[in-house]
Amino acid sequence: MQSLFDFAYLKPFFMEEDEVHTRYHLPAEHQKRAEAVIQELLEEFEGGAPSHMLMIKGLLLQLLVILQRCISSQEELRQRSRNTGPAASMEKAVAFIDEHFAEDISAQDAAQVAAFSKSYFGYMFKAVTHRTFVEYLNERRIEAALWMLDDPGKRVIDICYDCGFRNVSHFNRTFKSTIGVSPTEYRTILSEKEEKDGEDQSRADADGPAGRDSARGVPLPSSARRGDRLCRVQHRWFQEMGGL
Repeated sequence: MQSLFDFAYLKPFFMEEDEVHTRYHLPAEHQKRAEAVIQELLEEFEGGAPSHMLMIKGLLLQLLVILQRCISSQEELRQRSRNTGPAASMEKAVAFIDEHFAEDISAQDAAQVAAFSKSYFGYMFKAVTHRTFVEYLNERRIEAALWMLDDPGKRVIDICYDCGFRNVSHFNRTFKSTIGVSPTEYRTILSEKEEKDGEDQSRADADGPAGRDSARGVPLPSSARRGDRLCRVQHRWFQEMGGL
């Protein structure tokens, strides 16, 4: 085979370094052309006419072109199927939940976005996110609640409804099971930590630039300190949840 043509002609037919496609499903028009070329190959081989090896090489190259074009066409169809298949549909559903988590949405609503039945959606959603629809929805709502609780001007009951919960008891219960403390306790922790940070900052300011550099480095704005604390809490939460 190597004496007939360069091995590079066979490269498109290899999936991996040591694996080769072993079966092709040719459409009717490709199959007729391939069969005609193979028949001519046999006739040239058996006839042994002058320059028959050169003719065989040309026919083999023609056959490879037919097969390669067929493979390329099938790969394009597979790619198009991936872009419009279940994975793409689940991406739409997850994006829908991320955008509308604060609303009164249901698994049926997300299933309609994915164009799946409710039962098939539940199966696919668990396979993709490793969570049920309710678990994922509640996690998104708790994530929003964490940021809202950092604002002392917002009441817990308002945060409950603003992040999508319709029952304060359910909100408190879900928040504690996810974060480890109740919303009120979490806010108290934030407040106490911010107060302590303020005292530390005041002492560092009193000591002058040297004191700030040795105690805290370059002082951060209070908003940045709040964001840093929130990120640490969320980091622990995502670690326990296994990430998304």
